[in-house]
Amino acid sequence: SLIAQKGFLLIDKIKTELELSNEMVAFLNLLQKNKRLSLLIEICDSYASLVDRIKGKKSVYITYAKKLSKRDETKLVNNIRKIFKGQIECVTKKDESIIGSIKVQYRSKILDYSVKSRLTRLNNAIRKGHYEN
Repeated sequence: SLIAQKGFLLIDKIKTELELSNEMVAFLNLLQKNKRLSLLIEICDSYASLVDRIKGKKSVYITYAKKLSKRDETKLVNNIRKIFKGQIECVTKKDESIIGSIKVQYRSKILDYSVKSRLTRLNNAIRKGHYEN
């Protein structure tokens, strides 16, 4: 069917973009073949929850456009620890492609305040005719 073909095309695109291992691609293809690809986010959340329990702490990923000062990074991490409560491991990285601001990810939830995502949303709204001046 057309939907199944699109699912496999999506997997090919994800494989290329994320440089996935053959095992991961085989797993995604199995999910698609069994019409369970829609469960992928739930599976990822369950896996992340299991990893959190094993490690005894939650992993939060923070991406920023410009290198933060040590003071600003510490302040940001402390604020995130207050929000998520408990043992938190913050993994930070610099990614200039997001243009500005930050992106915070915990499991499958992403708080994306990057300029890049705002421009993408604006572009999509304009293309769909939902933007008014």
